[in-house]
Amino acid sequence: MLPEGIYLFSKGLDKVAKPFPVEMQSLPENWRTFSDFVDGTLLEHEDLTFLRFDGAVSSPIFICGECTSTMDVAAELVRRGLLPEWGSVLALSQNSGRGQLRRLWASPAGNLYATLCWPELSGGWEAVDVGLVSIVFGWCFMEAASSLGANLQLKWPNDLLQNGRKVAGMLMEDRFGATLGGIGMNLVHSPGDDAMRRDAACPAGKLAFDGPVHSVPNLWSNLENQAKNIYARLICDFSPQEFLSLVESRLAWVGRNVLVRDGGEPATEGRLSGLSDDGGLIVVRDGVESVVRSGSIVPV
Repeated sequence: MLPEGIYLFSKGLDKVAKPFPVEMQSLPENWRTFSDFVDGTLLEHEDLTFLRFDGAVSSPIFICGECTSTMDVAAELVRRGLLPEWGSVLALSQNSGRGQLRRLWASPAGNLYATLCWPELSGGWEAVDVGLVSIVFGWCFMEAASSLGANLQLKWPNDLLQNGRKVAGMLMEDRFGATLGGIGMNLVHSPGDDAMRRDAACPAGKLAFDGPVHSVPNLWSNLENQAKNIYARLICDFSPQEFLSLVESRLAWVGRNVLVRDGGEPATEGRLSGLSDDGGLIVVRDGVESVVRSGSIVPV
């Protein structure tokens, strides 16, 4: 295992990731302030070569140039034993980014694309369903972004909304025995309303913070540190049932009618009531509660 710090890929990773570019003029403006790496030390690990510099991070961050997706890069690092819990991958751009239901996630340089190795739940949370784990991940990063000056809501299962627009999306996968949480945030680019799918739940937008603009690596480091602290307090101070009440207070469209789409089945309408114990969505149709565990919702 490499020591903790920030590592820049100075070589590619098979067909998954390209090196981080060292030409400052080729970087988007919100990456150009990230220039300390020029004083880094070259480290080799098996067939990987990294440029390392001391960053104020509590867990390793691996940064690459264009990649297929940060989920793929993180999975390969897990396979090689290089990515511990809370270790993460940050990419300049993605060419095969994906969101919920395997939908393509547009990933131009300038936005934030990262994957985190998520810890195993503990402290009375060990038996919770995988659906609730995904909600916990979304909640922690929603609260982390809020602590940095962004007022957000959580859209089930784990998208982030600001002023009614989707500004971030998240995804969780199990790869090589690890739980990986991917996150994409629209910082400078977002699809126009005319480019959205006709059945999209809401239009896309750019994430706005009340405070100063950070470089993408600094923003990610701050978000990750905040999420780690939020997670520790959550596991220590709240039961899963108490957590559900917290989430419902920030859950988009609670109390409103929504259309539920699940695969190829016809859409059905009901009132969004809250969350079930396993992280499913409680929808009331004709006075009868049912739990939605897959699919998507659109407000009526």
